[in-house]
Amino acid sequence: MKKLIWALALCLSFASFAQADLINEMSPNPPGTETGADMFFELSGTAGASTTGFIVAIEAEGAGIGVVQDVISYSGTFDSNGLLVVSGTDIENPSFTIVVTDTFSGTDDVSDVDTDNDGVIDDTSFFGTIMDAIGVPDSVADESFIYGSQLGGADFGHTGDEPQYIFREQNTGDWYAVNDPANGVYDITGTEVFENWSVDPEAANTRGALNPFITAIPEPTSAMIFGLAGLGLCVVRRR
Repeated sequence: MKKLIWALALCLSFASFAQADLINEMSPNPPGTETGADMFFELSGTAGASTTGFIVAIEAEGAGIGVVQDVISYSGTFDSNGLLVVSGTDIENPSFTIVVTDTFSGTDDVSDVDTDNDGVIDDTSFFGTIMDAIGVPDSVADESFIYGSQLGGADFGHTGDEPQYIFREQNTGDWYAVNDPANGVYDITGTEVFENWSVDPEAANTRGALNPFITAIPEPTSAMIFGLAGLGLCVVRRR
């Protein structure tokens, strides 16, 4: 019953869900010995538009499940590609849920979205308009305590490790992750995928630049088809 009531409340709450500042790419766990400068959030929005807001990290582990652990305020102007990079803050590694909201009236290490630690959100009164959210677990067990989908966004399945980068595919907006160390590309379900990419996601992140996109395998041209057919004839004749 509690989940049904909360689902109905969310439907009403997000009836006018404003997808203004979206999370386009971020570094949950930068490789190597990370510093604040290594952690970044890349937001996407309207090119040339000014924006302000808050990036909020919600804990998904231990005694702090559901507690707001970090709050970052940001302001800036989206570049010609509609991107804005927010950097310089080293938040705690996953498991967590990252929320982008236009206002935040809570307090870090105090405000709690899940007061009874059952994986179901109880309180969002300290958020303003939630524009995007993504949950990132570092274990299968923590998948039960990430809240991205409950907040109108999405949740990753466990990828087998902590992702060093997560990003949206440039054309579809689908989420993908690269682990640390880089050992493949994983989709939102945590399943490794084997695609042809415009830029190799495992080689480096695309901070401040357009994200990789999946390229189709080139279809054979007529010349290639006739060439293969001719080769087949030669083999038959030889036999």
